[in-house]
Amino acid sequence: MRRILSTNDTFALKYCFPAFNALLFIIGEGFLCWWSLKDKSWMIITAICLLPIIGVVSTIYGVKNGRRYKRVQADDSALYISDYKAEVRVPFSDIENASVDWKLQGKAAAIPIVTIVFRNPIIFGKQVEFIGAQPWNTSHSIVAELREWRDGATSQSM
Repeated sequence: MRRILSTNDTFALKYCFPAFNALLFIIGEGFLCWWSLKDKSWMIITAICLLPIIGVVSTIYGVKNGRRYKRVQADDSALYISDYKAEVRVPFSDIENASVDWKLQGKAAAIPIVTIVFRNPIIFGKQVEFIGAQPWNTSHSIVAELREWRDGATSQSM
C-alpha cells in the first residue's frame, strides 16, 4: 500500500494557485478601469499601469515555482514520483541523498521542502523536490526515513 509523502496541496500549488492569481489580477484591473471612469487621479492611473505588470510577474513566479514540486508516494520497495502527467517508479537503492529546507519556520508551523538526489537521472532530472506532508518536525523528518529506506535497500542488494 502506498503512503503519500508529499502534501495533498501539490496539485493546488502547481495549477490552481497560478490560475487563481491571474484571475484575481484580471478582476482587479477591471475594477480599476471601471473606477477610473469616475476618478482620474494619478494613483488610479498608476495602479492601472502597474497592476498588469505585477500580475504577470507573480503569475509567472507561481507557475515556475509550482512546476518544480512533485507528488511523491512510497511503498515497501520504491518511491513513486509524479508530476500529474507522468509517474515513475524509483527504487530506494537509487536515492543518493535527501535533504530538507525549512521555509517559513515559526512557532505555529514550518514548510518542509524536501529534495531527493538520485544516482541516475529519471524523467524529471537528477533531483526532485516536494513539500512534505503532515507536520514533519526537525527531530523526525521524512528525510531520515528516506535515508533509512535507502540504507536498507542498499544493504539488501549487497
